[in-house]
Amino acid sequence: MTGQNKTFRGKRHDGTANPIDVYVGSRIQKLRIAKGWSQSKLASLLGITFQQIQKYEKGLNRISASRLWYTAQLMNVSVDYFFKDISADLWKESFKLLPPAWKELDIIP
Repeated sequence: MTGQNKTFRGKRHDGTANPIDVYVGSRIQKLRIAKGWSQSKLASLLGITFQQIQKYEKGLNRISASRLWYTAQLMNVSVDYFFKDISADLWKESFKLLPPAWKELDIIP
């Protein structure tokens, strides 16, 4: 592992979340608010706690692929909505969390 501030499990050792997880969470929050739903209502529809919704929205917990798909269905959007318009800077920041082997692929911007 390079650098003391990195990990490959999605969070840095300083506790900050992966920027992609934060972005996806912010998109969930934006849709939830647009629907006029509380965190409790969305949580109830997904069969989880409102605390879990809070963690997703802050990017502190990763949302599983299946739960993201269910969320998209509830919100009447496609799954790609949650990744749409991610800035190049955000992608670059998230790539810093990947294992060094990725650098060998020469696909990181």
